[in-house]
Amino acid sequence: GINAEYGGKSTCGTSGIWRDDVRIMGTEGTQFPPNVEKDDALILFSTDVMRPIVFDFLEEVDIKDIHLWRYVIPQSVFEPNETYYQSIYGFANMTSVYGGVPIFISKPNFFGINGSYVEKIDGMVQNATEDETVIDIEPITGAVMVAEKRLQLNVYVPPSRIFNRYNKLVQNDIFFPIFWGSESAIITDDLAEKFRNKVYLIRYVEHLVFWVCIISGPAFILLGSTLIVFVIVSVWYSKKMGYQPVD
Repeated sequence: GINAEYGGKSTCGTSGIWRDDVRIMGTEGTQFPPNVEKDDALILFSTDVMRPIVFDFLEEVDIKDIHLWRYVIPQSVFEPNETYYQSIYGFANMTSVYGGVPIFISKPNFFGINGSYVEKIDGMVQNATEDETVIDIEPITGAVMVAEKRLQLNVYVPPSRIFNRYNKLVQNDIFFPIFWGSESAIITDDLAEKFRNKVYLIRYVEHLVFWVCIISGPAFILLGSTLIVFVIVSVWYSKKMGYQPVD
């Protein structure tokens, strides 16, 4: 459903988490309004980053014979933003959420980030298939059929003379990955079959009736027009010949 409150509040800024009030809005991520259009703003309130996220349309996919639209978290979530105290591209600053602990969230393997922060960590192999958070939505019903959430938790180690004084080998000004998690869900085979039999069958019948009416409509109009002309001509001919109705 649509989120209007979280923790009994309609915003998540008044408690000091963010610089400005951030309105709690969007769904919890399992259902969106029906009859989705590709350019619709699909908003999810994410408790992982404590803000609403407007997903971006990526592509059309077919899973278990159901036609779906795939959406991804936009990179704008990780761009510099004064409201969320973000100043470094690619990292969502969660320091105020975690009581001052310098926790930053990114996409796994620093996906979408280039530059020194990636180069300072060995083993960061970026892969769109494995590092993106995606949701696959069935556009007729707005139901989420597939969801794959992938996020990485990092601790920021700022530049410090103390580290250099005691151990010059210690890296600083670095985002150190703690872990990255992956959660996924997909519609079962049984539910997929029920969906196809109910939703797609109804749609098929609706389209069939529509096109039958479109095709047969002119024929019925022509037939009706012919009958009307026939009746008019018959009446005119009867009057011309002087025929009288029989009592």
